[in-house]
Amino acid sequence: MGFYRKLNDNQDLEGGKESDSLEEQYQKMFKKIGRDFVFKDDLKAIFNFLLEDLIDNDEEFDTHYNAAVLKAIEYRENLSKPLKDRKKYKDLVDDE
Repeated sequence: MGFYRKLNDNQDLEGGKESDSLEEQYQKMFKKIGRDFVFKDDLKAIFNFLLEDLIDNDEEFDTHYNAAVLKAIEYRENLSKPLKDRKKYKDLVDDE
């Protein structure tokens, strides 16, 4: 498909900045990376849950405190949009 047809059809074009490509790769890999790390929002939720109620309701914990899953869904939805409409995420440390 030609360059102009892709533009007309609102499709992504090859190329761009390396940081954009890395961001896209990260968002695609997040659901796999998340298996190995604690997401900070999940950790906050766990501490809040433990402080509020240590024993009573285990089901409530599983259904309300899964921020990593919600973040993976957010990234998947973001990747489904054209590049120009995608949300930009700030890195923890800015290398540039």
